[in-house]
Formats: sequence, C-alpha cells, structure tokens
Amino acid sequence: MINPVTSPKCFSAFNSSTHKNNAPSETPTKVKAASLIGAGICALGAAELIARRQGKALNKAINLFNAKYNEPELIGVAMASIVGGLAAGGAADDKKYMPIKIKEATHQALANVLAPLLLVGGLNKIYDKYPIKNFPQFAPTSNIRKFANEGIKMLPRLGIAAIGLTGGVLMGTSISNKINSLECTEHERKVKALDFIYHPDDFAAAFAVADKKGVLQKFVSKIIPPIFMLHGYETGTRR
Repeated sequence: MINPVTSPKCFSAFNSSTHKNNAPSETPTKVKAASLIGAGICALGAAELIARRQGKALNKAINLFNAKYNEPELIGVAMASIVGGLAAGGAADDKKYMPIKIKEATHQALANVLAPLLLVGGLNKIYDKYPIKNFPQFAPTSNIRKFANEGIKMLPRLGIAAIGLTGGVLMGTSISNKINSLECTEHERKVKALDFIYHPDDFAAAFAVADKKGVLQKFVSKIIPPIFMLHGYETGTRR
C-alpha cells in the first residue's frame, strides 16, 4: 500500500516526513479506533454481500472469508473500507481535517486500488488470450515434484502480479504528484526501490486477480477483508 498523505497542503503518495510549515498533529486514539471500526464494518459488510451473492452459507463465520475475489469484488471491498474509514474517522475528528481525509480517500481509491488492480486485471486478460502452453515439468514421482510443477505453472501469473504492482506504484506516484501540484510544488516524490515492498494489501489483491483458480486465490480470499481495512484506516486517521 502506498504511504498516505502527510500534510494539509502537500499531498504525496509516499513521503512520511512532515512539511516544513505544516507538521501534522498526532491522531487521537478515538479517531484511530473509529476509523478502524468504520473501515472494518464496511469492509466486512461488503465481503458478506459478495459471499451471499456467491451462494456461501453464512451460518458459519468462516464462509465470510471464503468468497472468490476478482477485480469487481476487490474494488468493492476496498471502496467500502475507504468510505467507512472516511465517515467514521471524519465524525470522530475535528471538522477542519475533513478536507485532508477526503483527499486521502481520493488517493487511496485511485492510486492504491484502481491503478494496480485494473492494470493487473488487464494484463491477466491478455495472458488468458495468449497463454504459455508448454512448461518444463518434473516427472510427477513425488508430492514435492507435483507441487513444484504447479509452482512452475504459476510463474507467469506471479509475473503479471509483479508487473501490475510496479506499474500501479508508478501510476499512483504520478497521480499523487499531480494532486499535490495543485496546492504545493515543493514536494514532488521520486520512486525509490523500497516503495515496491510496502504493499501488503496490493500484493494480496494482485495475486488474487492473477491467480484466479489456483492456491494463492484460496489463501488470499481469507485475508482480503481484514487487510483491506488498511485503506479505510489510513483515510480516517489522516490529518
């Protein structure tokens, strides 16, 4: 996940330092708690709706985390989290911070959700049309070799996820810098190598999209609702 906005006047995709004239105040605990609760309720609520539409019986709580996530479902959960965090965090915080939270919500939606997910989804559709059909395989004489063969088949999908995330980071930086330039010209952010490793939610989403029918999809589906709460939490706590 791209690091959030850091000051009322300077809007940056990654920078966590304070602006020299606008050092942000510490977010109160009540605002953090409200943002987390709001993001959680909305993200889990969206996950419940998705599970119901897919025919999952919700008499068992675990089924809430067994839904299948493609681009529309991922975007739905993320957007719900952002709305919940914005509403709850905005209600619990001073009204003067609401414009910054709205900017953060816009940033989260564009740079952290739509850009990487749509790029990964688009690349995935291209690969579906032009797949690699012949993979080098081990003789399936043991479970380890069978597992290795499945891993080899997944490599193109993992590559798609990595390329999509890289492009998403670059596009997210560009979007954030454009927004930032409307109010401040001192804070243009250059992409660094470390920017590509602080994205647990984006990695999970990208792998869910790229590996629609594989092992990663089954694992990622269990962590999407809670990990996507990060979007709403960052939105609601921004000052």
